[in-house]
Amino acid sequence: MKVNRYLFPAFLSVIAVASFGQKNVQSYYDVNGNESSREGAYYFTIINKESDTSWLIAYYNNRGPLRKIEHYRDKKCTVKNGSFAFYNLRGFIDSAGEFQNGNQNGRWIVYGENCREMQEKIYQDGVVTEVRDLDFQKAAMQDSLADRSKKLNEIDSKYPGGESAWQQYIFRNMKIPESVTNDFPNGLSGTVVVGFKIELDGTADDIYILRSRLYELDQQAKDLIKYSGKWIPARKDGIAVRSYKKQPIIFHIMDM
Repeated sequence: MKVNRYLFPAFLSVIAVASFGQKNVQSYYDVNGNESSREGAYYFTIINKESDTSWLIAYYNNRGPLRKIEHYRDKKCTVKNGSFAFYNLRGFIDSAGEFQNGNQNGRWIVYGENCREMQEKIYQDGVVTEVRDLDFQKAAMQDSLADRSKKLNEIDSKYPGGESAWQQYIFRNMKIPESVTNDFPNGLSGTVVVGFKIELDGTADDIYILRSRLYELDQQAKDLIKYSGKWIPARKDGIAVRSYKKQPIIFHIMDM
């Protein structure tokens, strides 16, 4: 198989959805929810114990994109507690937010095309207390010259060496799992969009999927961010601040 890898520039995002780890239990199910072999499965789940009070379940279409991510406080996964995220049929994030002790709480975001935030809902113990439309295009058009001048004192986080160094890192370290080339002998193309946070010390943290393509490719994209080393943190008025980014990575695997 011939593998071509393309990289698009990073840009800002404002959501934090927990990512799932590598140590997990994987189970396959048919369209009726009965346990199945991998070959006959409609979807599969990844179950990961993050701590004694945090259990994560990720649902993937078999040989397809992510469906949803759930967090529970107990091993039997009966009490919703932590971050949840839901994805549409094409693998784009649809909505995300937090549960606390079984109830929706805090900020939930509804997404539109291209992982764009469209609506914000505030929950208190499962009840919606506020709804706000998020129209960034309209806000940008109404942006005053005074507001723009303030942005001159803001510097976004970046990879050491800039965009060219970042692309070189991606090309050097991207690895296509053998299972993908075996499952798709005629080739495969797709984009994974990874969101993450750059901490004050430059560490990439809170790595999550905004657009999914395939479990193995999602994991590869997240690992590229996880092991990218220290970034140059964003600065505002000369002081380091946290920043949020999202990075699309295109995988193009062609049959020889």
